[in-house]
Amino acid sequence: MLQSQGLASRSPSPPPSNPQAVKPSYVSAPIIMRKLQKANTLPELRHVIDTYEQQLNHIHISAAVVHYTRLHKPTPPPPASHHTSHPATATAIAPDPFLIQLLRHASNQLDSFDIRGIANTLHSLATLKHRDPYLLQRLLATAQFRLDLATPQNLANILWSAVTLGHTPEPEWMAQYYTAIELMINDYKPQDVANTLWAFGRMVYEGEQYRVSSDVVSTLLKQSYQRLHEFTPQHLANSVFGLAKLGFVPNALWAEAFLAVSQARLGSMRGEELVSTVWAARKLSLKPTQAWLDAVTEVRTRHASA
Repeated sequence: MLQSQGLASRSPSPPPSNPQAVKPSYVSAPIIMRKLQKANTLPELRHVIDTYEQQLNHIHISAAVVHYTRLHKPTPPPPASHHTSHPATATAIAPDPFLIQLLRHASNQLDSFDIRGIANTLHSLATLKHRDPYLLQRLLATAQFRLDLATPQNLANILWSAVTLGHTPEPEWMAQYYTAIELMINDYKPQDVANTLWAFGRMVYEGEQYRVSSDVVSTLLKQSYQRLHEFTPQHLANSVFGLAKLGFVPNALWAEAFLAVSQARLGSMRGEELVSTVWAARKLSLKPTQAWLDAVTEVRTRHASA
């Protein structure tokens, strides 16, 4: 006969003095992800992170960093003091403690991140303009041996983000990056090509313009030639800017196609895009037609009168 073990006589346990301090029981990973995605404000997102902190995996963390970036509203810098003659010594805006908390989680679980999670985290850091050299180095080191698993978008975002944050990877890292581009080149879309060429052009190593593989640049141009008509004004401006910074003169067919497509897009370019495009066309001696030059003059006049 089974013993009741005195359960019937036991009085109920008193309620916790602070119910909010009680962590929830186990919740499945998909449910936590849905809660993260449903957060509409940073406080809501932080509540989810704090509530399920012990159950978060690497996918949750990378998703949370991306969602933080979407919800984040930059804090305007404080007005400059009129009582100092040294603006450079002004107090910098402290990083958001919640972002630091998320990045600490990312650092702790980085070995489990897949290449998409690494790319998304790097892109978020660049978008937020958050500089953390140690974490950046670790993200790139972890990515190095996963590059062959990356999509073209992952590859473009990784390099774009690193360069945006002022970092150029080591030559050994770039060698593996080139190999990954060659493997995935047939899947490269206009934005992937544009972001990669822009990043190539902005790379500085040991104080000098980084010498990017000309074969890889040629491969990117060959891939883009048949799709230049799909390039947006920003894609066109970023691509030709990168080529000009590299001093890489495209072949005549690509140059002719670029000028034809860009002429139709000049009117939609923002001021900085127009300046970059005109500067690059001159630097590369692309030989624009008079019609192209007239279109540039017309757009400049419109911008000046706006």
